Amino acid sequence: MKQTVRLIALAALALLLALPALVLAQGRVIVDDTTGSVDTAAVQRAAQALTAKGATVVVLVSDQTGGDSQAYTSRRLQRYNIKASPLEPSAIIYLVALDQRNVFIYYGADWNATLGPAYKTIADRDMIPQLARGNTTQGLVAGIAGTVDAIENPPGAPISLAPIALAIVVVALLAIGVPLLVRSLGKRRALARALAQAQQAATDARQRAGVAIADFAQALGTAREKAQYDQLSYAPADVQQIGQWQAAAESQFAAAQERFDTAGEALAARATPAQADYEAAAQAYDQATQAVQGAREQIERAEARRAELDQLNASAPGEVDRPKKALADAAAQLQALGQEFPNAQAILRPLEDMLAQAEALLAGHRAAEAIAAAGAASAAIDELNRTLARYADIREGISAGRAAAEKVAGQGYHIDGGLAAFAHAEDLLGQAAAILDRDAAGARDRIEQAEAARAEGVARGGGMPALRQANDQRLPQVRAATTQAAAAITGGRDAFALVHEFAEATWSDIRGNGSEAEAAAGRASQLIERAAQRNTMQAQDFAGAQADLAAAEQQLGFVHALIEAILQRLSDLQAARTAARAEVAAAQADFDAGWSYVRSNDPDVGKDPEASLRQAGALLEQANAELQQPRPNWLTIVKQAQQANHLADQAIANARSEVDAMNALRAQAQRAQQLAAGETQKIAQFVGLHENDLPGDSPERLAQLQAEIQQAYATLQAAERDEEAARAADLRQAISAYTTVEQHAEALYQQLYTSFTRTDQLRRQLASEVEAAERALTLAEQRYNTYTAYLASGGAARDQLRAARAMLDAIGNPHGENRLAQAVRDAAAARAAAERAGQLINDQISRAQRTRPGERLDDVLAGALIGSILSGDHGRHGGHGRDHGSGSGSGGWGSGGGSLGGWGGGGGGGWGGGGGGGGGWGGGGGGGGGW
Repeated sequence: MKQTVRLIALAALALLLALPALVLAQGRVIVDDTTGSVDTAAVQRAAQALTAKGATVVVLVSDQTGGDSQAYTSRRLQRYNIKASPLEPSAIIYLVALDQRNVFIYYGADWNATLGPAYKTIADRDMIPQLARGNTTQGLVAGIAGTVDAIENPPGAPISLAPIALAIVVVALLAIGVPLLVRSLGKRRALARALAQAQQAATDARQRAGVAIADFAQALGTAREKAQYDQLSYAPADVQQIGQWQAAAESQFAAAQERFDTAGEALAARATPAQADYEAAAQAYDQATQAVQGAREQIERAEARRAELDQLNASAPGEVDRPKKALADAAAQLQALGQEFPNAQAILRPLEDMLAQAEALLAGHRAAEAIAAAGAASAAIDELNRTLARYADIREGISAGRAAAEKVAGQGYHIDGGLAAFAHAEDLLGQAAAILDRDAAGARDRIEQAEAARAEGVARGGGMPALRQANDQRLPQVRAATTQAAAAITGGRDAFALVHEFAEATWSDIRGNGSEAEAAAGRASQLIERAAQRNTMQAQDFAGAQADLAAAEQQLGFVHALIEAILQRLSDLQAARTAARAEVAAAQADFDAGWSYVRSNDPDVGKDPEASLRQAGALLEQANAELQQPRPNWLTIVKQAQQANHLADQAIANARSEVDAMNALRAQAQRAQQLAAGETQKIAQFVGLHENDLPGDSPERLAQLQAEIQQAYATLQAAERDEEAARAADLRQAISAYTTVEQHAEALYQQLYTSFTRTDQLRRQLASEVEAAERALTLAEQRYNTYTAYLASGGAARDQLRAARAMLDAIGNPHGENRLAQAVRDAAAARAAAERAGQLINDQISRAQRTRPGERLDDVLAGALIGSILSGDHGRHGGHGRDHGSGSGSGGWGSGGGSLGGWGGGGGGGWGGGGGGGGGWGGGGGGGGGW
């Protein structure tokens, strides 16, 4: 019979172990990468371990999720006909949201038991470290491997003993061997998987390093070929700099090759490399890749400098040729001027030397310096060409001027003065030509003087008929302006007569303007008459006539300015007389309003507004006194009234500002009072409710806090009795006192709450220990009573039971942290005593079973069944279907998520982490990690 039962149990176990393989169908893998950064083949290879378990694996990688991972995932799943709400039970989804810097893991109901406790660890431990370094493919492969490990090696599942005796027997028979076998196989698979991953990582790192070395070797070969021609193309300093960069690249590249070879040789030396060997090799290969990158940076610097120098070399010849052409033009101009510049070679020689220097620099491969030298030569040559062109133009103008003078001489004009001016211009040109080779600036100055002399020659020669005609046309216009000036003087005289109605001090600045205007008008008339005389053929002083007319116009303009000053002052005085009384009335109104406001808020207003109002009152008194004068100074009255008005306005503004500031202090003090009182009341209520669970000095500390708030209240009351600055000081002191009370209250509450939390935790721990001790004691007592006939009378078991019961009964309802801690220890001791009693009872039962197995077997099974029923919930993990939300961060990383019934969380923005669970897919779960 026993053999039959054993065979049936083994068959049932085999069926249970084979069932998952029979149920699970082969799954599929979908890789949806919108960025092109994922090695799809590597991810698919890694996912085969999940598809073999029947999983539908979906990998989503995007930098355009739009910030809503749930919506994005739903859309992509619909594209592949995968149910999203609720999520397909066999689905496992990995979403790498690059735009959110988050990673999410979602899973269907089939994986709740295995992935619920593990998805967050997979995100934090396996995926995020790789993703943070930009290794998207490695992060996904590591996450898939972690998922496989979680499924194959799940955490302890909730265990519930069935009430059926046969199931207890089967589990008892197989509970030892099968778990050991499963764990052994799981550990072996985990080690093999870790070894394979390390080997693959080393292979990938070797491939990257090999590609980098091969690519750089080609670039280095190109750089070596170019280096052969550096000395022929560049200056020595540039050749040296480029050589240093290239030598550094050669050294770094050699080091990279050595690391690469050493890593390969180290692996080859191992007949069977271990995981650590592959990891060391991968690190060495990565270091070789980094060394190649450093060498590439040096070569790129050298190449950039070569490109810059090549561009300069290409442009330098053109820059040097341009001043050559300009110098040829200058030589041609000097040659055209003939004997006027006998020292032409001396003029050109410095410029030729500058060009020769530029060419020498160009020949020495110093392109930048050659371009600069060519630019300086070009500027000097251009200046010479402008000087020579100016010289030639003036010389030609002198010739034309002489011809014109000779022509008008036949019309009766005297041209001697013009010819003399032309002769002087020629003399100045000769001086310029003589010194141009040694004093270019002096030569240019004489050329400008020659131009002025040429213009004078034209005016006194061929230009005289036109100048005479212009003067004749201008004379009537200037005479008409004289008539207009006379009329303006008459108007000014009439206005000045009205000015006498006002205080003399207000128009002293225009005294004498009329007389001065009449004198200026007289001078203008004399100039006009002289201009008319000079502009005749007898006098032929046409230039003098032109100057007289200009001077006459200036005098007439002065006449109008003097008369305008008289008229403007009259207008200002009349406007001041009109506005004075209104200004005084407005100032008086503001003055009265200011005093009214200050007096109504006197305790809150300081001395400054009152001083301003007193000053305004003094100004108003002065203005009113001036109004009583026979000829009041209206300007002074307006000025005093406006100043008084300004002072009154300022006083009101300052007073209001002080009142507003005082009101703001009151409001701030009231808010501080409310906060401090609220915090104190909160502590008082807390102490009243939990006094037994708080330190013994809690009432005294509360009383001290209440005394502080009373002192702050006394300061606040003092502010209502004091005035001005003292009131403000009281309010600020009250605010500070209430703030201190609030800080003390916050610190006290934190200390009390911390103490209460410890006490509450101890009480919960005590309840748990008492419950466990009671359960162990009840079970032991039941077994003791059940098997009394088979147990030795008296003995240690009975003593342990009595001791445990006594310790439990003595615990009672303790208060205070120390008593609760002692009670926890007592409950634990009671439980230990009960467990020892139970063990003693079991030992006696076992001995009795060996002595009389047939008689005692039924009793043993019954006792086991009763024990199972009584302790069926002991040690069971908390319920199913609850939501979990969590967040963690390490080194700028975080993850969060949820289990059954939630989408899972999402990381916080940026590199911080954290998230929480939420509803959404139902029956599935998810997690998110922010990086």
